[in-house]
Amino acid sequence: MMSKVNQPYTRNTYRWVILAVFGLLSITGTFAQYQIAALAYQIIPMYDLSSLQFASLISVPMLGTFLLSLGAGALADRFGVKQVVTVGAIISVTAAFLRVFANNYLALLICMLFMAIVMSMQNANASKYLGMWFPKEQIGMAIGSLYVCNMLGISIGLATSALFPSVQSAFWTAAFIMLGSALLWLIFAKNKPAGAPDLPVMPVLKYIKVAAKSKVIWMAGATAGLYMAGSVAFSTFLPTALNAVKGADPVTAGAMASALTLGNTIGSLLGPVLVDRIGLIKPVVMPLTIIGTLVLYFGWMTPVGTIMSICLFIGGLLTGGSLPIALSFPMRLKEIGPAYAGSAGGIISMTQMAGAFFIPTFILAPIAGTNYGFIFLASVLLIFSVALVYIFIPEVGLKAQAGRRHSNITSID
Repeated sequence: MMSKVNQPYTRNTYRWVILAVFGLLSITGTFAQYQIAALAYQIIPMYDLSSLQFASLISVPMLGTFLLSLGAGALADRFGVKQVVTVGAIISVTAAFLRVFANNYLALLICMLFMAIVMSMQNANASKYLGMWFPKEQIGMAIGSLYVCNMLGISIGLATSALFPSVQSAFWTAAFIMLGSALLWLIFAKNKPAGAPDLPVMPVLKYIKVAAKSKVIWMAGATAGLYMAGSVAFSTFLPTALNAVKGADPVTAGAMASALTLGNTIGSLLGPVLVDRIGLIKPVVMPLTIIGTLVLYFGWMTPVGTIMSICLFIGGLLTGGSLPIALSFPMRLKEIGPAYAGSAGGIISMTQMAGAFFIPTFILAPIAGTNYGFIFLASVLLIFSVALVYIFIPEVGLKAQAGRRHSNITSID
C-alpha cells in the first residue's frame, strides 16, 4: 500500500539529516528562551522587574509566534522553507547576542521577542518541510520528534542555566550555541529532496487564500489552540497551586510538574506513531484525550505523592500526541499538500499560540484568581474539547486515504 502512497524520494536517507538540523534549531532556540525562567532569581532583581514584567518575558515568544505564523507559512510556500527559516535564524541569533547587552526591561523584552522568530518559522512550516522529506507513514513521527526536541531544549535550559557563574555567561553560551545550530542548518538544509517536483510559484496571498478556505485546517487549528490553552494553564499554575493549596514544598511541586512534562514529551512522539501505525486519527486521539483529561483531573484531586505523579505522567502521556497530530494535517489533506502546507501550517500555528497566550492569561487567570480548583477543571475541559472538535473533522489517516483512492479507482473502472 505504501508504495502507492509515497514517492521514491521520500525514502532518501538524507531525511534524517534534515530532521537532525531542523530539530537542533528547536533545541537551541527553546534552551535560550527558557534560561529566563531558570534565572528568575537573578534576573528579577537585576532588571528590577515586577511579576507582570517577568511573566511577559516568558510569554512574549508565544505572542510573536501568533503574529508571525501565517506570514511565515505563506512566505515559505512562495520562497522555500530553507530561505525563510534561514532569515529567521539570522534574526534570532542576532537578538540572542544583543540580549547579552540588554540593560533594561524593554531591551530584554525586544530581544526575547526576536529570538523566537526562528521557532515561529519552524512551527508554521513543520508539516510542509518534514512532509516533503518523509514518507506519509513517518510524517507524524517526524513532527512528534520535532516537538520532543522542543521539550528537550526547555528541559536543558531549566536544568543548566543556574549552573552558570552569571546571567551574562549563560546568555553568551546560548547565543553561540544558537549560532552553531544556525550554521549547521545553513550548511546541511535543503529545500526538498532530489527528485521531488518543483512547487508552483504564486503570489503570497494566493497561498493564504487557498489554505484559509479549508474548514479542516481551521478545525485542526482549533484542536491545537484548545490543547495548548488547557495544557499551558494546567502546567503553569500546578507548582504554585500544589504549594498554596496542598502544602507541597517547591522541590516536590517541581517534581510533580516535571512528571506531567515528561508524559507530554513521550506522548508527543508515541501518539503520532500510533496514529500512523493504525492508519486512523480519530479512533486514537479521541479516546486517549478523553481518558487523559480524566486522569489529569484525578491526579490534581489526589494527595501529593506517588499516585499524583503517576496520574500526571499518564495524563500527559495520553494527551500529549494531540498537538503534533494537529500540526501534521496540512500534508495529510489532498486539497492542501506541499504547495499550500506552509500557509495551512501557519493557520494552525497561529491558532495554537492564540490558545496558549490569550486564554490562560486574559481569560482563565482573571476569572479564577486563586481558585485553583476552577483553573484545573477549566484546563482539563479545554483539553477534553479537543475530542469534541474531532467529531466534526473528517478522517484523514492513511487507511482512510487509501480507501478513498481505492473507491476512486473502482468508480473509474
